[in-house]
Amino acid sequence: VTLDDNLLTISCTKSTSKEDKGENDTYTRREFSYQSFQRSFELPKNVADENNINAHYENGLLRLSIP
Repeated sequence: VTLDDNLLTISCTKSTSKEDKGENDTYTRREFSYQSFQRSFELPKNVADENNINAHYENGLLRLSIP
């Protein structure tokens, strides 16, 4: 989460990997997947106090408090 002037940007990159092991713990296949997300919001001028923004992530939900 970043704030540049009055532009609030939320972004993340998620990577996952899948491994299939054969006999003797040797790899038969390894797959990797990457997903990224970015969303920007323009806030009203002089509304956000950058030093007091609070972010909390729990159970797949990001909650931002912008005073």
